[in-house]
Amino acid sequence: MPGNWRTLLKQQHLYCRTKALGANTVTLRNLGMGIGGNLIAAAIVWYVSGPKGGLLVGGAGIVILIVTHFLTRKSVTLPPLAPPTVHQETKQEFNPQLNLNPQFNIGLAPALASAAPAPTPVTKREPRCNVHFTDVKLGNMNQNRGLLVPIGVSVPYAAAVFENKVIEGAELRIPTVKARAIYRRADGNTILDVSNVAWIPGPGNTYVTLEANTPRYLLLFSLETGNLLCWTVEPMATRIAGQRRMVPERQQYRIAEPVSSVEVQLLTEAEQVYRVVLSFVDEGSNALPQCAGFTES
Repeated sequence: MPGNWRTLLKQQHLYCRTKALGANTVTLRNLGMGIGGNLIAAAIVWYVSGPKGGLLVGGAGIVILIVTHFLTRKSVTLPPLAPPTVHQETKQEFNPQLNLNPQFNIGLAPALASAAPAPTPVTKREPRCNVHFTDVKLGNMNQNRGLLVPIGVSVPYAAAVFENKVIEGAELRIPTVKARAIYRRADGNTILDVSNVAWIPGPGNTYVTLEANTPRYLLLFSLETGNLLCWTVEPMATRIAGQRRMVPERQQYRIAEPVSSVEVQLLTEAEQVYRVVLSFVDEGSNALPQCAGFTES
């Protein structure tokens, strides 16, 4: 019988320990009630084996229950375990990092406000040409005014007029140019391609300076004894007083086919400054072609 008592107490102790570990709170009332109930249960078992011992154990259990009831009307609860503080520590480390940006901006704001804006650099515009074709001038040349005209002979001519117009509010470039002329048929094929076309008035010049708002005349056609001609001024080598020199030499070219257009290019030594295509209507062998329009670029 004593062996059974010890086994019963061990089982009750293990049961109470397991129950206390699994619960969040342990109260003295629950402990006393548990022990009293276990003694009563043991008393019943013992009473079956022997009445006197069972009554004794049962009485002890009843006494413990009564005492426990009066002593533990208010239960004492153990405080719950504190929750882990991992997240709280992480937030405390992270918050200062988030506060860096406002502190940085506030510190720089006065400096940015007090800094004067950088002045915009003033870029000087390069002067440029403003050359345009304005008209085709028709006239007659003679020994007093003309180019390559024998004495006493008047020759009809057609000259393209160019002008370097002033640009308001800007500096005008004043170039010195020579001219190239390409004469074409109605199908676009080239009749004649010549450089150093003559500028008039005067004996004819290879170059001309396009001064502001000053018309310059480029000789495109002349009509002599029914022949349509164009004129160039070419530098030729010659000897004057025993020294070799370059002098302008006048050259004429006969245009044997009807002219539909003339492309004129004004050139410096380095670049093309202007280009225009003049359209013409051929009036026959005894008349100068008439300008019908132009396209410039």
